[in-house]
Amino acid sequence: MNPRYFKKPRINMMWVSLAGPLSNIALAVVTAFVYKQFGGLHLQTIFYPLVIMAQYMIMINVGLAVFNLIPIHPLQPYGFMILLVLIFTRAVNVVIFPIISVILNILMK
Repeated sequence: MNPRYFKKPRINMMWVSLAGPLSNIALAVVTAFVYKQFGGLHLQTIFYPLVIMAQYMIMINVGLAVFNLIPIHPLQPYGFMILLVLIFTRAVNVVIFPIISVILNILMK
């Protein structure tokens, strides 16, 4: 992707950067709809593995969407180190996991 081809580079770069999280949220919402249709099935049905797979798809897509919204540019020389510091100091548990939990509660309720 080359921003020089955009007519409005600043606005269009914003849309490009939001494409990933928005697609993850869209996948989570669609999967949550399917999950709610089959979520009440008991363990003995043949659809139970699909129910579990839908739960994981929702969790992974919400986690990726929130993670992709962290404002750390991946190509910066210290971006990876900042990310490691956030993970090892458990700042991720305090900041990111509550956001993920709220979104999961809304989608899977």
